[in-house]
Amino acid sequence: LEEAQRVAAGLAGVEGAEIEDAMLVLDTDPERAAEINASLVAAGVRVSELRPLARSLEDAFLELTRGETV
Repeated sequence: LEEAQRVAAGLAGVEGAEIEDAMLVLDTDPERAAEINASLVAAGVRVSELRPLARSLEDAFLELTRGETV
């Protein structure tokens, strides 16, 4: 995971690469999945799964309100 994180963090368009719960979580456009996968494989990283993460309702609310409370 650490090698995958290092490779992914250096890719254009990847805003963040964090390891969470034994997964590499990337902050990027999900439509770049094939490109990211190819880059990881070319670097010798085996990829077992790629999938977009759904935001929680709380995350969506905070994004819409920019963290402001009522």
